Amino acid sequence: MKKIIGLFFAVLFSAGLYAQEDVIKFLGIPVDGTKQEMIQKLKSKGFTYNQRLDALEGEFNGEQVSIQVQTQNNKVQRLILEDKNSRSKGQIKIRFNTLVGQFENNSKYTPYKESQTISEAEDISHQIIVNDKQYEAVFLPKTSGFVWFTIGKAGSGYVIDMFYENTTLTSIPFTINLSKDACKH
Repeated sequence: MKKIIGLFFAVLFSAGLYAQEDVIKFLGIPVDGTKQEMIQKLKSKGFTYNQRLDALEGEFNGEQVSIQVQTQNNKVQRLILEDKNSRSKGQIKIRFNTLVGQFENNSKYTPYKESQTISEAEDISHQIIVNDKQYEAVFLPKTSGFVWFTIGKAGSGYVIDMFYENTTLTSIPFTINLSKDACKH
């Protein structure tokens, strides 16, 4: 009987470890658990908590960012990273395309669409303001969840908003343009 109970707990423990491994990660941290746990883990990576903004601040991928931890039913659902410094339309295209390249060259991710870069000739300012176009790139990790980023307007410039989602593409409570042709220019 002791062997059966021991085996039961071993299987239960293994399932718990597997479940945590099957969650999308940010800087090696599973995007999971409570908001307070996530904040503590991000603080251990060097981010500082800004209570007034209810966000963490620090450096990610060479950029100063703020990170919001969003929950659903007291469980972390997503991390939102936003550039703290805005850029011109030319600079943001370079940053966007550089990020696309970094994810495409990372074996941990698969691009959702074939080509997600923005062409040199694209006038993103006109497209965003006049045509309300959203530029986004979506990548699927080997685990569950997905990462996507988009260009956001910030004052007279532009920023990258990046999302680490602990959910599936079909269960997101918002709309992103996921058509296969969305990024063809």
